[in-house]
Amino acid sequence: MEQLESDLLRTFVAIAREGSVTEGATRIHRSQSAASLQIKRLESILGQTVFDRHGRGVVLSDVGKRLLPVAQEVTARLDAALREINQSGVAGRLRIGLPDDHGRARLAQIISAFARQYPQVELEVTCALSTEFPNALQKGHLDLAIYEAVSKPRWSKCRTASCNGSRRPKHRITSARCITRMASIFVKPAASPA
Repeated sequence: MEQLESDLLRTFVAIAREGSVTEGATRIHRSQSAASLQIKRLESILGQTVFDRHGRGVVLSDVGKRLLPVAQEVTARLDAALREINQSGVAGRLRIGLPDDHGRARLAQIISAFARQYPQVELEVTCALSTEFPNALQKGHLDLAIYEAVSKPRWSKCRTASCNGSRRPKHRITSARCITRMASIFVKPAASPA
């Protein structure tokens, strides 16, 4: 008697989520042909098709609709068991600051995935204007924040004739010599091999 393998179920779930064999294969880091072969194998074991093909995508067949919740539960339970066995001891509280202007749906997916992977970590997420984050980090109110840091450029003396050694170039289009000089301030040279 044939059995359903978790690898086949993972491929099936990925393709069902994406609605495309190619996109589903990409999601699980497989080639499109390998994913197609796994779906054919799954359909061979079941004796029925799990997807109806149309145009450039796929939709669940009646059998696929019945199989999907079972496949999702099985793969989720296997993942949970592996996490529990391999628990790296990551636990505690993590306070994160995220800009309010990022896509909330994508953010919810990321936080949800993190929470599933590290169930012992209590997440405290602050969505606010990112200008408040540096101060919150400094005061210890946040452990991690994503924000755009704007720093004032440090100018060195420009050696081009038009600038007359000024610390701030007087021209809009800076000469290559001036750019090289400014770049040397911001870019640290790589350590030479010993």
